[in-house]
Amino acid sequence: RDNAYLWVLLGELQQKMKLPKEEIYRKYIRECGVYQVLPVRNDAVERFISDVWARNGLGWVCDTTPSKIEGYTNVVAYYGTSTYTRGEMAVLIDQVVQDCIELGIPTKSKEEINTLLEKLN
Repeated sequence: RDNAYLWVLLGELQQKMKLPKEEIYRKYIRECGVYQVLPVRNDAVERFISDVWARNGLGWVCDTTPSKIEGYTNVVAYYGTSTYTRGEMAVLIDQVVQDCIELGIPTKSKEEINTLLEKLN
């Protein structure tokens, strides 16, 4: 996926927020992202997160929650934007644009953003 404009905006947010843009990106992945919940055996959780999921890229992050299944933990596994559909990417970029506007960061017009999104598969 060509998400270059997303990274431009994240760079602008980094300047305003004084946080690493990777941290900001992961925050948006968790807020707007696409995920699935997977029950993973307790003794395999860390290995799954580090050796299986996170290896896919920067946005492939996980959170954990207790499972109703004894001996298991629910892993909330978020997909990176490289797998997002046009609609999923639109939701993410819209949230980033709204936050930029609130912080006084100039953004492209809605029409320009729609044109960029149309280029996505």
